[in-house]
Amino acid sequence: MPNHSDHLWQKEIAEFRCEMAANEMLHDRHDEARRLLDEALVVNRKCVRATLLLGDLAAKVGDGETAIDCWKRIEQQNPVFLALAAEKLLAVHIQLGRKEQGIQLLRGWLERHPSLDLLDSVFRAELDNDGAEAAYALVRDELRRNPTLLGLDKLLEAQILVAPPEKRADLELIKNLIHNHTRRVARYRCDACGFKARQFYWRCPGCGGWETYPPKRTEEFDITI
Repeated sequence: MPNHSDHLWQKEIAEFRCEMAANEMLHDRHDEARRLLDEALVVNRKCVRATLLLGDLAAKVGDGETAIDCWKRIEQQNPVFLALAAEKLLAVHIQLGRKEQGIQLLRGWLERHPSLDLLDSVFRAELDNDGAEAAYALVRDELRRNPTLLGLDKLLEAQILVAPPEKRADLELIKNLIHNHTRRVARYRCDACGFKARQFYWRCPGCGGWETYPPKRTEEFDITI
């Protein structure tokens, strides 16, 4: 049975392959990129980055169906990372003329794996597709299920869109006050060392761990711990 150090070694090797594959993709060397990503998954079958990049590669060459299949596999690897694929997946569904199906898939992800970043993606999809009322209903229901300050901030954003003009100024004032408080809980945090930053990293700048820095906001850690 592999020990902890073996697992870390496997992660490092897989991520090195991903780094190389990303460079190959920049230079349109698709076959070499695919080979490297396949190797990454042989070393570490749970390498989310490799699966995400395989989807990116398929989308880049116009194979939308394969791209969707790749991104959907992230749910079995580590659903915390689904938010990284959300907007890409919806864009490909739109290209294939299946926008509604894409939105329903994202809503299913959000229901099974609540995430503030995923909520933001689904909110914007609902707003664009069904309008402000539908987007507001989505955020309201999600806030009842998973109450967070960041969710409240998103609810107020939606409420401003549907409110009568005479009430918008008051709502915007409340939203600005809430937003000032959410800045400190809107950061990402490493699972291993707790390092916080405003952007997502595949490798934690604090401890150097790979895939220890999930797209999960500080407030979500505080709720689940």
